[in-house]
Amino acid sequence: HTLIKQFVIDEEKGIVDPIGLSADKLAVELLAVYGTASLINNIVNCVKTAKIEIEDIIIEALASSEAVLTPEEKESGVILLDIGGGTTDIAVYRNKKMIFTYCLPVGGDLITNDISIGLNIPFSKAEEIKKKFANVDYNFYDTLNRLNIGDIKIDSNKTTLNIRLYNIVNCRVKELLSLVKEKIEGYNFMHKVPCGLVITGGTSLLKGIAPLANSVFNLPARLGAPYDIEGPSEVINNPVYSTGVGLLKYAYQLENYLSMDQIGEKKEKAGFMMRFREFIIKILKNESR
Repeated sequence: HTLIKQFVIDEEKGIVDPIGLSADKLAVELLAVYGTASLINNIVNCVKTAKIEIEDIIIEALASSEAVLTPEEKESGVILLDIGGGTTDIAVYRNKKMIFTYCLPVGGDLITNDISIGLNIPFSKAEEIKKKFANVDYNFYDTLNRLNIGDIKIDSNKTTLNIRLYNIVNCRVKELLSLVKEKIEGYNFMHKVPCGLVITGGTSLLKGIAPLANSVFNLPARLGAPYDIEGPSEVINNPVYSTGVGLLKYAYQLENYLSMDQIGEKKEKAGFMMRFREFIIKILKNESR
């Protein structure tokens, strides 16, 4: 990806759309996003094996942003956290543009692994317990009568078991959020996000994660699910599908970009302004890719 951060016209920064403005000097600040070629090629080959043609490839954070962030949040400044099983994708938006992105190689699977080790149970059972009972708010555990873990026997009473589960989950989630905060602070973006954090992805379903993020970042935090779409409630209200929904919205926007460009090609091309317009559209198209 080559994403536009801002245009600079005659040393004036922060220009979002330069079309229609006059200037002696035009510059553009870009955010270049790279990935490991071998990993990308493996994904592409897997999809092609299923007899599916790939139109384009985009980063997960960009797709999720299309599904869960509001235009107001992108304009004012916001952090997106897409916490999946194996990775946590970070994106920072300001003035409608993504100005920073990063992928941490940690996610919800680490929480499951910690539960598995801490309670000495299989990974699959730990995942089940995480989804049913894990909560980073200790007050939640006071209401539990017991943890129904089926035929898995744990030599602990209710109170001890609840405290152990809380400590395991809370410590790991707090560590993950602290890593994200440290990364964003390292690039000096914390003061540019008055809208706080939007947390999405499967691990965002962990109960109490938004209040914990609020305390770690000292910023407002909310859960992000796909919005402004029609469909089954189990999809549009579920952050697990944020990336998938965002991919569809992105593909629709890309199709419109290409359609506009094809119409433009049929018109007579002449003059500096026409060439300048084509140059800007080309940049915007590259950004969408």
